Amino acid sequence: MRDFIKNYLLQIVVSIAGAVGGYIYWLKVGCLSGTCPLQSNWYLTAIWGAVIANLLLSILKDSWNKPGKKK
Repeated sequence: MRDFIKNYLLQIVVSIAGAVGGYIYWLKVGCLSGTCPLQSNWYLTAIWGAVIANLLLSILKDSWNKPGKKK
C-alpha cells in the first residue's frame, strides 16, 4: 500500500484538488433549477473536476517526459 501511495501521490493530490475545484464551481456557478445534469449535483461536478484535473496532469506529464530526458 505504501508503494502505491508513493507511486501515485501526485495523481491523488491532483484528483483531490480537482474535486475541490469542481465543488467550488458548483457552489459559485451551479444550476439551481435542476435542469443542468452536471451542474445541479455537487458530486457529479466534483467527479468531473477530478477527471479534468487528471487529464491535464497527463498532458503535462507527457510534456515533462520528452524523449531524451531521464525520468
